[in-house]
Amino acid sequence: AAITRGSCAGGPTVPTVPPPPPPTMAPILVTTPTGQIGARVTACLLAAGVPTRVLVRDPARLAPAVRARVDVHTGSLDDAEAIARALDGVGAAFLLVPPQYDADDWSAAYHRVGSAAASAVRRTGVRRVAFLSSQGAHRDDLGPVTWLGRIEDALRDA
Repeated sequence: AAITRGSCAGGPTVPTVPPPPPPTMAPILVTTPTGQIGARVTACLLAAGVPTRVLVRDPARLAPAVRARVDVHTGSLDDAEAIARALDGVGAAFLLVPPQYDADDWSAAYHRVGSAAASAVRRTGVRRVAFLSSQGAHRDDLGPVTWLGRIEDALRDA
């Protein structure tokens, strides 16, 4: 199922009549499906007829039209078990670590999420992982952006 820019350019709306998924396509996992980026990725996948699974802390925050069309897994990004359960059987994953603005120690928060994600990817053997990082993640002096680079490294090594 090809995803074109126009297929979801109008925002995170979900068609009411989904196209049938390709018969052998494994689902794609999307994390943070209630955020701006995760909701857009989810809408694009659904618009293209791709079987979609989401990992979300609070399923009630999903739009009802989305909730009806995705395989919902409840859990947090710092819980390796929850991530592994959500990754089990998927063909690919879209991972995004939301900003840790309210964390007392953002470095520890990013470390927990990165370790949990890498552990779950390693354990489940998922080979296709798209991780939303940032320009400058390779540097050691950019605080949270630097931690995105460390998560990249952990996922690459998984």
